Amino acid sequence: MKEYRRRIGHLPVSRLRAAHLLGIHNEKRALTIIGRMKEELGWLTNVRMASQEEDQQGIDIVCDTTDGIQLYVQVKSSTAGLRKYLHTYKKGFYGIIPVITIKVHLWRSDESIMEELKEQLTQLREILSTLGMEYWKRSQADLFELQKISLKLKEGQMDPVGAQKLLTAIQATSSKESWLKDVCMTPFFESATETVIRLTGDQTSLYLVCLKSTKAIREMGEILFDNIHRSHILTIIVPPKIDDAFVYRLFRNRLTPAYERAITTKNPF
Repeated sequence: MKEYRRRIGHLPVSRLRAAHLLGIHNEKRALTIIGRMKEELGWLTNVRMASQEEDQQGIDIVCDTTDGIQLYVQVKSSTAGLRKYLHTYKKGFYGIIPVITIKVHLWRSDESIMEELKEQLTQLREILSTLGMEYWKRSQADLFELQKISLKLKEGQMDPVGAQKLLTAIQATSSKESWLKDVCMTPFFESATETVIRLTGDQTSLYLVCLKSTKAIREMGEILFDNIHRSHILTIIVPPKIDDAFVYRLFRNRLTPAYERAITTKNPF
């Protein structure tokens, strides 16, 4: 095993030990940054490092709130580490817990980390305190289901070029849709290309999967048949020409009705 030398004393440190020490440093750094946010976030009452038992559940930091809700944070030092954690998490190894993930590394500023943490913690706390834990679980399950579906479909059936064109067209007209708060491409770590558009409203998100053929749509339909997640996932073959009229019809006939159905779907848990 390769060894690294400390600057002071030049004591040998294994690669594994060096990574462990770096991880602890980054966790403590995130803890300090969240602690500085307590005054600004009046609902944040306490923040601490996870216990040994909580650590085994995939938690690094525990945040207590005035609502009596606990928000959990997982800190990773690299993109590879974050991907590995998410891959394990979505398999249900830890269960579905209200955890957010943050990448903390030496060359990232405290201000950047603070802004991302603030946004994620605020959003998660709002969902849990207004819509409840079961809604949050359902949203996570929807995302995991969509990721599994993307793996079952052959890469050649997906349409990344069409997805990007459609995303641009939707972004250009998104201000006209009252329920739509954000639209973006959803990264699936297992997939080589991004072909899924996520449309987020006040209460839930829809996923628009861009495919190349009706055969691919039928295959996805079979996967989603009689499944609660079908109310959140729509499929589309992107036409050669995408204009304002097409986007308008897409919202009127498919996206808006699907969003209204999704927010009234009964809890599957």
